Amino acid sequence: MHHGSLVLDLAMVLGVAAVTSLIARVLRQSSILGYLLAGMIIGPHLPIPLNADADRVHALSEFGVVLVMFVIGVEFNLGKLKRIVPIAGFAATVQIGCMMIAGNLVGRFLDWSPTASLFLGGSIAVSSTMIVSKLFNDNAVNAKTQHFVMGVLVIQDVVAIVLIAALTAFAQGTTPTTQELTLTLLELIGVLAAFLVTGLVLVPGLIRLTRRFQSNELYVITALGLCFCSAALAQHLGYSVALGAFLAGVLVSEGGLQHEAERLVEPVKDAFVAVFFVSIGMSVDPMIVLAHGILVGVLSLTIMMVQFSSISVAGILSGHGLRTSVTAGLSLGQIGEFAFIIAGIGLAGGVVHESLVPVLVGVSVVTAFTSSFLLRHAERIVAFNDRIMPSRIQNLLVYYEAWFARIGTRAPAVKRNPFVRALVLDLTALGVVIILLRLWRQDAVLFLAHELTLSEDMAASLVFLIMLVVCSPFVFFAVRNSAHWIALLGEGLVSSHREMSVTATRFFSHSLRLLFFLGIGVPLVALIRPAYGGTLFGFILAAACVGFFLLIWRSAGSLDREIRSGAEHFVSFLDAQRTQNTPNIDPTRFLPGMDHLVPIEITGTSKAVGMSLSELNLRAKTGALIIAIHRDHENVAIPRGSERIRRDDLLLVTGSPEAIKKAQEWIDSLNYPDDASPQQI
Repeated sequence: MHHGSLVLDLAMVLGVAAVTSLIARVLRQSSILGYLLAGMIIGPHLPIPLNADADRVHALSEFGVVLVMFVIGVEFNLGKLKRIVPIAGFAATVQIGCMMIAGNLVGRFLDWSPTASLFLGGSIAVSSTMIVSKLFNDNAVNAKTQHFVMGVLVIQDVVAIVLIAALTAFAQGTTPTTQELTLTLLELIGVLAAFLVTGLVLVPGLIRLTRRFQSNELYVITALGLCFCSAALAQHLGYSVALGAFLAGVLVSEGGLQHEAERLVEPVKDAFVAVFFVSIGMSVDPMIVLAHGILVGVLSLTIMMVQFSSISVAGILSGHGLRTSVTAGLSLGQIGEFAFIIAGIGLAGGVVHESLVPVLVGVSVVTAFTSSFLLRHAERIVAFNDRIMPSRIQNLLVYYEAWFARIGTRAPAVKRNPFVRALVLDLTALGVVIILLRLWRQDAVLFLAHELTLSEDMAASLVFLIMLVVCSPFVFFAVRNSAHWIALLGEGLVSSHREMSVTATRFFSHSLRLLFFLGIGVPLVALIRPAYGGTLFGFILAAACVGFFLLIWRSAGSLDREIRSGAEHFVSFLDAQRTQNTPNIDPTRFLPGMDHLVPIEITGTSKAVGMSLSELNLRAKTGALIIAIHRDHENVAIPRGSERIRRDDLLLVTGSPEAIKKAQEWIDSLNYPDDASPQQI
């Protein structure tokens, strides 16, 4: 039996957390690790004479969940989402889908139930915004990478809210059937719509009335009142308090009280966030973590590898370049607050084993350390990936990133693309048909087995064949419209540069098809697998991806040869210009599709003199490509990494405008031997 009081419990929680979080910050780690350690110190599992009442601390920790979700909602608004989706939408979608699939596969391999495997996938699918923010504070990460990563995190937060709402409904101890999944999603959509419509009618008027008094007291009371009333209503409807708090934050933000609410609620949130993580730490038995050490290691390795590979590949495919994509993959390779919230929902519903929370705490600690370590060495990891990449891909990544940099301004036809609307309608109709067929599948199997005197297995196979026949027209039209959309996008890019070659267009079109297929296929498999078993769809997705990669590889070889030929012609032109006084010609004529070709001079005082191009590592550092070197007596087209830079060399650099700017700044920084060059990641 526990004695003491709530004041004593808070004294232990916040006092010990202050010390351990300070130690964590001194060690350049996230405060979350300090809070978890504080929880273990004052918890019942270690022989330390500091034991807070676990039930009281857990009750207080609910405030942390509510306030975290509220602040996330306040920081979120529909306009922000509209700006972020084009930047990070594809990468976030692929990453979340891959992590859900990976978690589900690990759970099924461990012979967990489908529901428990679903909770495991949800727990590891979302990175920790708190840990990532701390990583960015401790490491010099460039603005482009931060913008991309924060965009992914915003979309992850939105998906996590939906996951929390859906998984709360599934935490009943049964396998999520098709009917349950469909009804749960429909009910969730209805609740979200009712919340937002009602809130957008009532909340702005309340906020306008509050603003008349210009009182911080009224601001914070109004914001917190809406927060906890909304959380209580969501709980009453059978959803998590997190959903209600998030929606309240969105309504406050849309109502115009965003800055005041964020500024005033933030300190309160920070205190109760500490209580939340301390509560998680109190539930952790170190012996259980050690006993499940192999599982902790497997999950940690899975998170690091799948997060890194999915974000890196998706980032590159969506035009963010090698440097930004790899650094983002290293930044997001951990789990945190949402993992504990989702696992806690499963534990409260009795659908996951009680060891899951301690295991996830162990995974969070391991991945927090590895993320910090890997991000500090991001420069070397980017350089290593650039080095091992096939040469035909190395140069084309620069081309590819530059193409994406001008899609928004150079392909106006895409913005009015009629095939996008048709594609959305096709996919929506296909989804409705699949849901209806799955709802009636069992009845159809029994009907055919009875009427045609077939075995249930034969009847099930026949029903599956019928489903394929019914779905095939929708699949055909979806594929056709997506092909038209991709073709129109390619034509928009070609029209933006009259001389872009057929080879370049083919390479870019194949890449867009892979991007589109992954963006649709990975989330689809992640959704289908828990309820229906997605083995067949997974094989189809994998086979299609392999096919697209082979097409890209083949067209990349042709385009690489074309670029090299163009560079050699350009060098020949420079020689002729020097010896025969040939008139000036736009150099981009020799490299169709590249709008920028900038000369960068190497001065005699530059530290770059004598370096090989591999040592300069300009492509990995900036994303720009040295297409040629112009010298007094010779010119070098597509120089090799062993080529050494000489005094007064003129490096002809191409790439996106941002990459060229970074290259210019980097080489300029080498002109000052006494100054350290910037080490922006």
